[in-house]
Parts: sequence; structure tokens; C-alpha cells
Amino acid sequence: MLIENGTAEWATYLKGHMASLRSQLDPEVARREALAVLDNTYAELSVSSEELERQGSQLEEILAHSIRLERRHSVLVGLIRDGVLETDEAGTIRQASPRLARGLNVRAEYLVLKPLLVFVWEPDYQMLHHALRRVTTEALLDWEMHLQPRNGPPVKMLVNAARLENDGVGPASILWVFREA
Repeated sequence: MLIENGTAEWATYLKGHMASLRSQLDPEVARREALAVLDNTYAELSVSSEELERQGSQLEEILAHSIRLERRHSVLVGLIRDGVLETDEAGTIRQASPRLARGLNVRAEYLVLKPLLVFVWEPDYQMLHHALRRVTTEALLDWEMHLQPRNGPPVKMLVNAARLENDGVGPASILWVFREA
């Protein structure tokens, strides 16, 4: 009797499960469910596409602004009669004016990513290290240091240096202005 009762329950369960499967296999039901999923996906893609277009426009504006600033900076550095360079806080050169590069007998591109120390007269190494520590807290005005051009004698320079904040974008830098003493 137990086996017959269990078999009957099992048969009832299977009939219900088969009916459920048949409704899931109904092509019309499957088509409606697939269309609902596709509609939802299309709506999400449309929202994402609009957001990407907005962000792309913002990036284009930022790039155009950055290019204008870079051109302006290049023009200003080119007009300065003194040698100018920018380093990170460790003294690694980020960019240099053509005038300073000529004075050091190298191309401006060659200076980039080189330590400023490479172009300082050896007896002034300690002075440069001291200046790098001090300039993080105060501007340095009219102090003397010798630069060592490639294939030339040391040149006595008046130096001004100041730490520049980068408005939260990237690390701070140090701006150096060199004038022959």
C-alpha cells in the first residue's frame, strides 16, 4: 500500500512538472519572454550609449583645453630669456626650455627624465640636495649654483625655484629659473 501511495504521489508530481515544462516550451511564451529580455537589454544599452557619448564629449573638451594650455606654456617658456625647467620633487627633469638646453649643449628632449644633478657642477651637489629639501616649503630666490654643460666649463648661475601644486592632478613639481650670474 505504501508503494502504491508513493507511486501515485510521484505520478502527480511528474504530471505537474511536465505541464510546467510544456508551458515553458510553448513557442509563444518563449517568444514573449525573449522579447521582454531584449527590450530591457536595449533600454540599458541606450542609457549606456548616451552616458558614453556624454563622457566622450567631456573628454574631448578636456583634451582641447589641455592642448591649449600646453601650447600657451610652450610659448611662454620660449619667450623667457632665462633658462627654465620643471622637475619633480626628487629633481628629475620633466621639461626644459630650449634656451637652457642650448646652454647645456644638449637638445631639450635629452633633458627629460634625467636627474638635474647630472647637469650640476660636482662641488654643488650638496647645495642642490639642500635646495630640493627647502623648496618643498619655501621659494628659493637668487641663490648661486654652477651648472655643468656638456663639453664645457661650469657656468655660475643665479637660481630661483618654487614648488608648484598641480591642483590635485598628478604630483607637485618644482619650477627652476636659471640666469647666468
